[in-house]
Amino acid sequence: MPSFADILVVAISTRALFDLEDENKIYHEQGAEAYRDFQRANEATILKKGTAFYLIEALLGLNLLADTRLVEVIVMSKNSPETAIRVLNSIEHYKLDITRSAFTGNEPLVNYMDAFTVDLFLSRDEGDVQDTIDSRVAAAALIYDPPKGYVSESASVRIAFDADAVLFSEESEYIYKTQGMAAFHQNEKTKVDIPLTEGPYAKVLRMLSEIQKKIREKHEISPLRIAIVTARNSPSHMRIINTLRKWDVQVDEAFFLGGISKDKVLKAFKAHIFFDDQENHLKGASIVVPSGKVPYHTDSILRTLDMEDIKAAAKSVSLPDIGNTITKKDMTKGVLRITKNAAVLFPEVNGEIKLMYQDEIYNAKYHIKEGRSNGLNIGKKFFEKLALTADEQIKITETGQLTFLIEKISPK
Repeated sequence: MPSFADILVVAISTRALFDLEDENKIYHEQGAEAYRDFQRANEATILKKGTAFYLIEALLGLNLLADTRLVEVIVMSKNSPETAIRVLNSIEHYKLDITRSAFTGNEPLVNYMDAFTVDLFLSRDEGDVQDTIDSRVAAAALIYDPPKGYVSESASVRIAFDADAVLFSEESEYIYKTQGMAAFHQNEKTKVDIPLTEGPYAKVLRMLSEIQKKIREKHEISPLRIAIVTARNSPSHMRIINTLRKWDVQVDEAFFLGGISKDKVLKAFKAHIFFDDQENHLKGASIVVPSGKVPYHTDSILRTLDMEDIKAAAKSVSLPDIGNTITKKDMTKGVLRITKNAAVLFPEVNGEIKLMYQDEIYNAKYHIKEGRSNGLNIGKKFFEKLALTADEQIKITETGQLTFLIEKISPK
């Protein structure tokens, strides 16, 4: 009887592995019978590759580099066995080394995670992912749409992780969101030699690290590369490095960005997948690399926070400031001038930040200028959306790492 005790077991839904979005639309708009008829009529039509296809293909390729199996992939779907034939034909067509599958006929997939000893579950279904996260049996991620025209450019396997609430627990993230950046940095400095508590992806990281060690027994260079891409910067970065050392885990690359856009770094890293818990980071990242959202547990302390809690703990500034105005020239150029008093809210380096306005997220570029007001390039269209009158101000509130809430305020 095979044992998966020392093998990374990845369960993947059919929609994460293959492009089944049109078929999913048929199911939801026309019903199960129309979906079943369509799949039966197209059993010989090979499915296109989905968001996580290249990751799975690359992970399975690692099995060729060691004497023992390193990765096992299991297809899991709430489809019936009858409608799964097209998926199985496509697996065979692409020569994927996948021999195990579970088609549950609309029964919850989470019930079978433990039976297959799953370590990581990738799916396009938010409910299935949340159920798995809440079960604490396996790590899980909601897979986003693939980047437009995406084709893997790397022969190696490249996996990138965010830090807080992904590899590590959400404790430090909670301090940041409820007490602000200064308290967050102080907490990390005080506890620099105390390892961070494990997060939902800690076991996956450990297993990937062990896979690297096994490959290096026979090969000088491992084709598996692991990166941490986090908005943390000095002085909070040292606690992560010390934690990894005490876990006996080595990563190949680590990026402590502190103001630099994650998506540009991920594009340069050529990630097969990026895991993050925050929508404001994933929105940009998913445009350039395959990405997955790591949801919080239903009982997470981060879910107890609402925007009013965050705003109450956060710092904010209002513009125009004393001795400053927002001119027509500013609006035409799409640049908001950040005065010295307001600059304390923003990063100490040039880079991209996220702005939230009326439930939409916008990218903006922050520029530091010596001897004069710094610039926040929000774009002419954003100014037009704000539609400021002569007596209105903009209130900017820090709500997360490099994330700011924009509100219009009128004079009393």
